[in-house]
Amino acid sequence: MSQCELQNERVKQQSLSIHLVKSEFKDKAVSALIKTEQTKPVIELFLGESRAQLFIRKQKETKPDWISWIAASGEVAETAFGRGLSTGAAMVVSIYNATFVLTFGRGNTLLNDEVIERDFGLYVALNTMEPEQVTSLDKLMGEANPLHARTQSIKGADVHDLLIDTEVDMLNAISGRVQEQFMTAIGNKVTGSDGVKIDPQIKIDGLPRLLQRLLSFYKAKLPDNYKWVNNIRR
Repeated sequence: MSQCELQNERVKQQSLSIHLVKSEFKDKAVSALIKTEQTKPVIELFLGESRAQLFIRKQKETKPDWISWIAASGEVAETAFGRGLSTGAAMVVSIYNATFVLTFGRGNTLLNDEVIERDFGLYVALNTMEPEQVTSLDKLMGEANPLHARTQSIKGADVHDLLIDTEVDMLNAISGRVQEQFMTAIGNKVTGSDGVKIDPQIKIDGLPRLLQRLLSFYKAKLPDNYKWVNNIRR
């Protein structure tokens, strides 16, 4: 096989934003998951033995106020700025024991937030990232009047080096480098909160296997150095 053919065989790296649907909603009508009134007609996709439904966001032409402000000078026409279109989609994928929603572009606005499993992405991230390679975390500080704060590390650090009080602070989101043993499955970087953001090399028909793997990461026991996360949430 030539070098050119080898390059064509390489699977593209794709940024994915994934949410797990709560078990009590996974068998509900799709209108419970997606704001279908804001989408074009559903497109059915078949991914091997799994099925998916793609909802493309109806595009809206937008014109920011600053365009009219500049055009009022008479020196430039509003048409010179072109049209602003907001593109997005949401894909509902069902595997045999769970349902997931993947969002693309502005597709996150189509998702009904009440149906998603809270902290799904957070637990996936904690179970897959290198403990010493945390690049950022979001936390709620204090009890009476919680304050949101973000701390970051350029090179990556242990979570405790990012100034989190494991007795009272609540971890909301975390980003870092993936453990080498999981890179083939989910890519090099992971960000977890309610959803998980990963960048695997994957074709669309590989989604069911990926989602099954993410579900196993979510259900796995947290590493000992992250057990305090469960304690805070009780």
